[in-house]
Amino acid sequence: GALELCETTDPRGEYVLILEGSREDDTDQENFSDLTVQEHVKMYEDQGMSRKDAMKAAAKDRGVRKSDIYKELL
Repeated sequence: GALELCETTDPRGEYVLILEGSREDDTDQENFSDLTVQEHVKMYEDQGMSRKDAMKAAAKDRGVRKSDIYKELL
């Protein structure tokens, strides 16, 4: 590993260490559960997204289909 490499050679240049990669269970889905669907979509619209793109982003965050978001907004 990286430690062994530094012990046997002089480190030179730049190095990038990845300590742990992203995991599926690290998504922000839990953070959005406090928002209603309407609030979630509005959050994205307030950031400049179109209604369609905001619904698509909210659906992705929540792990549901865009049509489910659309039904909630009716």
